[in-house]
Amino acid sequence: MKYKSSNNQIHIANGCGEGLYVLVLPFQTWNWGERGFHVESYKNGSSGEIQNFGVYNLASLSELIKNVNRMSSKTIESTNGFFLKEDSHSTNSLEEEKAIREKIMNFLEKDAIKIPFAQNKKLDCDDNNNSLRTLSLSGWGSLFGVQDVTLFIVTQNLTRQAAFKTNFDCSWVVLPNEIVRAGNEDFWNTDQAKEVYQFVIFGS
Repeated sequence: MKYKSSNNQIHIANGCGEGLYVLVLPFQTWNWGERGFHVESYKNGSSGEIQNFGVYNLASLSELIKNVNRMSSKTIESTNGFFLKEDSHSTNSLEEEKAIREKIMNFLEKDAIKIPFAQNKKLDCDDNNNSLRTLSLSGWGSLFGVQDVTLFIVTQNLTRQAAFKTNFDCSWVVLPNEIVRAGNEDFWNTDQAKEVYQFVIFGS
């Protein structure tokens, strides 16, 4: 696809092999308040049980996605027979993982921009409930005094995620393992000499 670069627009082309969710934030520590959600309790696999874990910013969402993948890998080990027996604990873990994953997906469906595989999208013309519906990219800059925005990109099965800053007039191609700056005239002709961001991949 040919496109002409212009100010204050970001395109994302999806070549990663599955659907994407993209959250657009004015900065990485942005607190989205009542649009977030919380998990009553879960075991995060490293420090034990966490009570009333609130997901109101990017760091907490990223941590929860990481931990739900850790829970999933343990469930797979159990069902493949690596554990000696299935018990009520493993059944409860499976139900807990399913409930947390459902909350994450509900949040992304509501607030993220969805990009199907092999398609591209201009982020500030989405019909979803993302904040860019009410503010143009230049509006973010005027309101918060910033020259770029933060993108959080996660794959549909939640196994790959990345967060990075981008200028208002940069476009990106999402590949299976990395996110690469798009070429000047052709989305899929990536310019790897400029900028590349690696996915954090779970279960690999």
